[in-house]
Amino acid sequence: MKSMFKRISRVKPESAYLQKFNRKVTSQRGEDGIIEKIFEIAGAANRYCVEFGAWDGKLYSNT
Repeated sequence: MKSMFKRISRVKPESAYLQKFNRKVTSQRGEDGIIEKIFEIAGAANRYCVEFGAWDGKLYSNT
């Protein structure tokens, strides 16, 4: 049965601007492109990363 209600997005565009940088290279939902853009903007002082829930270090890994 089709819903009579139209789904309304309550996400503010200024809150979701990083979404346009998503890339599904090794991540499931494009997080690797978003993380890449964050580091491009913020820079990186140290080169360490900790990832939780990684599959094998490549598949489904964001870092």
